[in-house]
Amino acid sequence: MRWFSNSLDLTLSPFRTLSPAWALLLLSLLAGFLMLLIFRYTSDHQRVKETKNAIKAHLGDEKIELLEKATLEASSGVTIETLPLRIPLTKELNWRIRAQTVGLHKI
Repeated sequence: MRWFSNSLDLTLSPFRTLSPAWALLLLSLLAGFLMLLIFRYTSDHQRVKETKNAIKAHLGDEKIELLEKATLEASSGVTIETLPLRIPLTKELNWRIRAQTVGLHKI
């Protein structure tokens, strides 16, 4: 355990002249940079890209295009009052429609 203490003292010695806030900031930046390097050389970049795209699709970035293309047409006597509302849980698109006249109408 003594070797760990000695190596930690050696690692932190350049920061002794700085105020604790600056030392903490520099150590945090160094640790973050080291983690980025480790991640860069140990991760599967294709898999990360696929996962990122899946998350975007799940959050709706790609599905927004579908909503813009989704249309609902109604015959006369029916008014479509809203744009489509996406409900991800049930995988539905819903519109608010209102019949203006009594009878059977095509949508």
